[in-house]
Amino acid sequence: MKICKAAFILICFSFFIKLGHTQDVHFTQSFAAPQNLNPALSGNIEGTYRIMTIYKDQWRTGLETPMQSYGVGGDVKFNVGEEKLKGGDKAGLGVFFFTDRGQVFRMNTNKLALQAAYHKLLNYKTKSYISAGVEFGVQQRNINYDNLNFGDEFNDVNAYDQQTSEILPPNNFGFLDLGLGITYSAIPNDGVRFAIGAAIHHFNTPSLSFYGQSQTINPDTETDFDYAAKYTFHGSTNVALGDFFSILPRLVYIQHGNQSEADVGLSVKWEFIESQSAFYLGSWFKTIHGLDGFAPRYVSPMVGFEKNAFLLGLSYDVFMGETLAGNTSLNAFELSIRFIGEHENEFNFCPQF
Repeated sequence: MKICKAAFILICFSFFIKLGHTQDVHFTQSFAAPQNLNPALSGNIEGTYRIMTIYKDQWRTGLETPMQSYGVGGDVKFNVGEEKLKGGDKAGLGVFFFTDRGQVFRMNTNKLALQAAYHKLLNYKTKSYISAGVEFGVQQRNINYDNLNFGDEFNDVNAYDQQTSEILPPNNFGFLDLGLGITYSAIPNDGVRFAIGAAIHHFNTPSLSFYGQSQTINPDTETDFDYAAKYTFHGSTNVALGDFFSILPRLVYIQHGNQSEADVGLSVKWEFIESQSAFYLGSWFKTIHGLDGFAPRYVSPMVGFEKNAFLLGLSYDVFMGETLAGNTSLNAFELSIRFIGEHENEFNFCPQF
């Protein structure tokens, strides 16, 4: 059994290395981490600054230890231009950090990114803006070889305690990661506001190969694994159906290498003016492109609680496909917290929860 386990781990390790160029951190509550979705959303806020954090716990019932992702970020907004006192153009600066931990092989990804965006006012009456943003990031990846066992380490009795003859590359490397984004947003009337956008991440397509740092590898080993560019398209609308009730449709499409995903979300919002609070209830429906084209993969109910400047979001991804361990093995839980400080303008042109 131990030999089978070692072989399985090695096969999986090779699989992840081969497909690593299409792997990326992905949050269901994508609009709760707007800078990770599109750098053009930096500074696109109601107040003067925003602080957020998000946590994802996935596959807990399918693995002995779950895969976990953490993100934390913040951004600030500045009024610029000759009409800055009248609510004209805006500029935004932001920072976002995430870490993604693959517990099976202790394969970790860490990224620190800086974003800058400019929001050009097109029409004062409709509060319409076109925004462009850029992201400069540094990404670092590492893996713990102690969790990998090879056949020549087996002592033919009961343990993998021998020295392996495998030539392994350095287990830690970093690279520059660049992104661009653009958005358009408007408030045509008091009851409707919308935003659409597109972004490209990893457009410099850096190498993801651990072997790129090694000088003593087998010349027949394939070492060229580029980080494929990721294209993201998103849209959001807030429609007020009364003084206290709104609906919030959301759409996100992601194309990353040869993989793609389309997510459709809808939530409703009840506002309680006297207590300055609100309650959100909704769900995401996710489809992923596979061998048979797009097929449903997850349904993700979510709830949100807003009080003054704080917004708490909870979501749970329910896997709809069949797995060896049953349909619960690929489920995931997410928690997000957002704070926006010092509300100072009336434009309110950022998509929220």
